[in-house]
Amino acid sequence: MKITENGGAPYDRWTAGRLNPAYYADYAEYFVRWITAMEQRGYPIHAVTLQNEPLNKGNSMSLYMSWQDQLAFIKQGIGPAFKKAGLTTKVLVFDHNYNYDNISGQKDYPLQIFKDPEASAYVAGSAWHNYGGSVTVLDGIHAAYPDKEIYFTEASIGQWNYTFAGCLINDFRDIFMGTLGRWGKGVTLWNLMLDDKGRPNRPGGCTTCFGAVDISSSNYSLKGITRNSHYYNVAHCSKVLRPGAVRLGTEGKGTDGLSFQWYRNPDGSYAVLLLNEGSSDAQVNFVTAKRSVSCKVPPRAIQSVLWND
Repeated sequence: MKITENGGAPYDRWTAGRLNPAYYADYAEYFVRWITAMEQRGYPIHAVTLQNEPLNKGNSMSLYMSWQDQLAFIKQGIGPAFKKAGLTTKVLVFDHNYNYDNISGQKDYPLQIFKDPEASAYVAGSAWHNYGGSVTVLDGIHAAYPDKEIYFTEASIGQWNYTFAGCLINDFRDIFMGTLGRWGKGVTLWNLMLDDKGRPNRPGGCTTCFGAVDISSSNYSLKGITRNSHYYNVAHCSKVLRPGAVRLGTEGKGTDGLSFQWYRNPDGSYAVLLLNEGSSDAQVNFVTAKRSVSCKVPPRAIQSVLWND
């Protein structure tokens, strides 16, 4: 199903190569059949991206998919296929880094697709990773197309970057609060669980990554579990934020080193995410029309609060 990037000759490797336009219908049918099979078994599929890290030619497994190719596939393949099958699963474009891997001609990848009316009609929004560039790029994405959704879909920790304290704070700031504070719909991390040897993995895949949870390969039980920083990042958010939560505006005096985001859940409860990057305790009071909630956030810590008026 692949061709070479420039010549269009058949390409039979797991990495790189382009999707042959002759197989657009077949690739789209794969998505249709997979989603249908999963939903028949009770697993509704909220959204799909068309290719993980489409600008990464070295990933295992990979397919190079420029915005021009993704645009064509949406219009000629997956868009019409989803419409014919009556699928409501959302299509998200891009699914790669904030800096577009510095590849010439690929800047503003999602915007190039959104501005095509035919393709845009099939697309719900964009998906992002943080292995290059800054989360602030999302400001421009939202400003240009505020009706399009934003999702964060991959970040990893591992031997190359991991300290518990550093990743806990930095990822909570940049990934969770950074994305959710820029109209993000949600955050997905890589990977939920691995063992102490970084498995499962594919040949050529990451062998030095950690999961949100690591489990001992010799003790598959609760006693063999190590909870890493991503576990606590996810736990704080998922404990208090409910699907459909709306971020609220706030006013009042802040505390040095303290940042927070306040949400209203669909059931009427309030949720607050807090991050204290300072060197001392931060005291904060949240006030609604009916209640005042006070909490103290230790230095270099994350915290979450949930209450009902």
